[in-house]
Order: sequence, then C-alpha cells, then structure tokens
Amino acid sequence: MEIFNSYKEREKKYSGDYVKSKRKGNLLSVSRLIIFLAGIILVYITAGIHPFLAVAAFLLSGMLFFAAIKRHGQITNQQRLQKELIKINEREIKALDGDFSLFDSGSEYTNTTHSFSFDLDLFGDGSLFQYLNRTCSVGGKETLKDWLIHPLKEDSGIKLRQVAVEELKTRLDWRQHFLATGNTFTETGQEEHSILEWTNNSSEFRNSWKLNLIRFLLPAITITLLTLSIFSILPLSFFFVMILAQLMIVAFNLVHINREHRQVTKQFELLYKFAKLLIFIESENFSSPLLLTLQKNLLKNGRTAADQINRLAGIIHRFDRRLDMLIGVLLNGLLMWDIHCVIALDNWKKDSQIEIQSWIDAVKEMDALISLASFSYNNPEYVFPETSNGKILVSEQLGHPLIHHKSRISNNFQIGRKGELVILTGPNMAGKSTFLRTVGVNLVLAMTGAPVCARKFLFTPVKLYSSMRTSDSLRKKESYFYAELRRLKILKENLEQKEKILILLDEILKGTNSQDKQIGSKLFINLLIKMEGTGLIATHDVELGKMENEYPDQIRNNCFEAEIIGEQISFDYILRDGITQRMNAAYLMRQMGIV
Repeated sequence: MEIFNSYKEREKKYSGDYVKSKRKGNLLSVSRLIIFLAGIILVYITAGIHPFLAVAAFLLSGMLFFAAIKRHGQITNQQRLQKELIKINEREIKALDGDFSLFDSGSEYTNTTHSFSFDLDLFGDGSLFQYLNRTCSVGGKETLKDWLIHPLKEDSGIKLRQVAVEELKTRLDWRQHFLATGNTFTETGQEEHSILEWTNNSSEFRNSWKLNLIRFLLPAITITLLTLSIFSILPLSFFFVMILAQLMIVAFNLVHINREHRQVTKQFELLYKFAKLLIFIESENFSSPLLLTLQKNLLKNGRTAADQINRLAGIIHRFDRRLDMLIGVLLNGLLMWDIHCVIALDNWKKDSQIEIQSWIDAVKEMDALISLASFSYNNPEYVFPETSNGKILVSEQLGHPLIHHKSRISNNFQIGRKGELVILTGPNMAGKSTFLRTVGVNLVLAMTGAPVCARKFLFTPVKLYSSMRTSDSLRKKESYFYAELRRLKILKENLEQKEKILILLDEILKGTNSQDKQIGSKLFINLLIKMEGTGLIATHDVELGKMENEYPDQIRNNCFEAEIIGEQISFDYILRDGITQRMNAAYLMRQMGIV
C-alpha cells in the first residue's frame, strides 16, 4: 500500500500541475492575441503623433508578443512532461495489480532457438521483459534485452550493478523525470546508426585549404571595401562585386551545403534528447562506483557531453539563419555564412566523434538500470542475491515473480554442488514446469544484477540451458522428436566444453512412445551423470526417480503432489522430497466432462 500510495500521490500531483499549466497556456494564448491587437492600435495611434513613437510602439509590442510566444512554448513543454509523468504513475498503479499490458513486451526479441529465453518466457505478452521494461529509448530497450539473454558471469560485475540498482531505487522522482523527458521524444530505432554514420563522415570543406583561406579573406576584403566606400575613398561598385563573388562561391557549393543542413537537422532531435538525458546523469550526486564511472565517461577536457551537444545546438541555430531568404543572402554575401557553418559542423564532428558513442552508451545503460531499479522499488520484499563459489544454488521461499503475490506459492530449494541432478516428478498441473521456470527466471534476474523473488538466494553464476518447449517445423521439414534430439545434442556439446551449466529439462523425449521414452531418458541421464551435468529434470515417469538408488550421490528426488478426494482434485504447489505417489489424467478428463 505504501508503494501504491506513492504512485497515487504523484499521479494526483502531476494531474493538478497539468490542469494549472493548461490554464496558464490558455491565458497566454488570449494574452498573445490581446498584445497583437493592442500593438496594431498603438502603432496606428502613435503614427499620427510622431513616427519615432510608432517605431517604439511597434518594437515594444513585438517584444511582448515574442516573449508571450516563448513563454507559451515553455508551458507547452511543461504540459508534455506532466502528461508523461501522469502516464508513468498510472501504468505503475496498474502494474502493482498485475496488469503490465501497457508496457512494451519485446515480442520482436522472441527466439525459439535461444538456449533458455523462449522456455523461460523472457519476451512476449506476459513475459519477464514486459514486467521489467520501463525504458524510454530504443537503445535502453535493446540494452535491457541484451542483459537478459547474455547475463553476467562475473561476481564483480553483478555486485557493481546491484549497488547501482539499489541506489537508483531510492531516487523515484529522479527516475520518473528521466523517463518522462525521454518519452517526450519519438524514435524509429535507426537514429543511433544514423548519428554515428553522420559523425564519422566529414564534409569536403574540412580539408579544402582554398575554402578555409577565402572564407576569412573575402569577407575581410568585402567589409574593408564597404568601409572605404562609406568614406568615398572607393566606389560602392567594388563592394557589390565582392558581394556577388561570395554569393557565387556559396551557390557553387549549395548542393553540398543543403545536404549538410538537412542531415544535421535530422540528427539533432535525437541528440537533443540525449542532451536532456545526459544533463540528468551529469547533474545528479551519485555514490555507487558504476554510476560514478558513467558520469566520468561524460567528461572530457573539462567539458561535459551536454555542453558539447549544446555547442552543436548553437551551430545549428546559426545555420538556420539561412532559412530566411533576405537574411541568408545578406549573411552569405558579406561573410560566406553557410561555408563557415558547414566547417563549424565538421569541427564539432571531429571533436566529438570519439566520445559520442560513450554518450549514447551512457544513456542506454542508465535507461536499462532504471528498469531494474523500478522493479526493485515495486518489490521491496525481494532480495539481492549473494554469489558463492561453492553452492550452485541455495534459496529460501523462492517464487516466480510473474505470479501475483496473492496467489504465489514459494518453496525452499537448493542444488548444492556441480554434478547434482534433481528429478522432479508430479501429476499433471501440479506445478513442475512452473517450478523449472521459477528457478530459471530468478537465476536470470540474479545474473542481471536485479533482486530476486526469494527470502534468501545464494548462487554461482552459470550458463543456463533449457529444453522445455521444443516444436516441430514444416518449413524446416523437422519433426517434433528430431527437434528435441537436436536440442539435447547442443546441450551435450556445451557440456563437452566443460562450462558451468545449469540444465532445465521438461519431459525428456516427449515425442516418442512411453517405453522408448523411458529407455532414452535413462540413457541421457546416465550421460549427464558421466559428464557431471547439473540441473533439474521434470518428468511424469516415476521410474526415472528410482535411478536415485543407482546414483545416490548424483540424483535427488523432489516432487509435487495433488490431493484427490472423490472426483475433486486440488493442488498446493508445495515442493516435497521423494517421488510422487499420484497421477491424475483420468480424474482431470472426468472432471472436464471429456470422458
């Protein structure tokens, strides 16, 4: 309730702020119209008294009018930010109740051949990604995806990220303003590549010594001729010849100049978004090592990344003067303005092209970290796991984070050492597959640097490999059974590389008859024992559980049970030691009216 109330209070506050700013915006719109009409009347009245008074009235009303326009623009930007802040808190309120439909599911990242992401529901509707994702940039979303499918294996990296997440967790206002600012800009996903390509390509002007000479020399001559003409030392025609000469040089290079102007205008919207977000990163007082490193990477020669982007904004603002035809002709005729602007852009690209990737990476990493921090804030009962060089996994009250806390059943579970296999038996719908995903998802969270759904979680970073949702393929002319065998072969090849792997298998060899399945499953378990495979194998075949008698040091049995009273079946989803004693297919078929 405390977290719910914090979001509710913010939603109420930002809604009130939005109403106020809307009222201010409407008032300014009316004021702008009044200033415009009053200016016309004032100029008309003063024109009959004295021309200088009319000019003064015109200038005064013009200044007031443009000040009102500027202020109206500021209020409009405030409204956009407030609307995003309202949306952020509305979405979080729904998320606390288990509704994540308003968040991007990352369904485009679904990969049926990945070693574990498809089996563990990392992407798609109702996925872990949708549960975590709060990113405001395409790059941040990609980074979060990469963290999930390529989790960290080093203890030090995991700890650094945990400390950063823990610090960001406490900065709710800062996180929400970062996300709201990012959400006010739109992206297509191609911007980063486009920006990097643009910064790495210099214009032909940069290395032209002739242009670099005449862009200073000709304007100096032109201004000198104008000065001499004013004092009647030389005829004015000389000055006009130089004006014409500079305009011809600019016109000769106009195709290149226009291309450069179009490109920088296209790139700047995303760069401006980065500048806004970089200011958030640069100006905050962080204490965790990872966040301090992010800040340090944004500083070069005493200049911040935001300063550099603001410098670019100044160049673009000067370049945009050419859009006014009269001013453009005057500036280019006197100063070769466009040539100066293109070369200034080139110099900016030369100064910034090495750092710009680190700026983009800093925003992406912070964006992804904020998603993990929001997850931690929304689940204060979750714990940050501890790494261990001994035990593979030791957990208490381990639960699946995607199951709502009101209906979640948590269990204690451990795999103490490498080479230990847990055979998990149980009737249909008792929770075997869900438990495999519970272990897998929490390990992914742990190696991503996020808190886990447990009271205690001690683990060794390992590579995950699962085989739970194998499917056939008409396009590949591949049967279900062959697809499953191919996946088991990949697992064997991974084990041969002597990597630390935790295996999650759900019903080995589902695609064959029961006798063949049992023989093949025993052969594969024997292979896993020989190769010191570690993990969980869920099965309906209780005969596999009896292999514990043959390998008491390698195999341990756990099970889920169903309670059957008459024709009623119920499940408690509590993990027990031993082999299941009940099967329930016939009961379920009768209960559903099938037989």
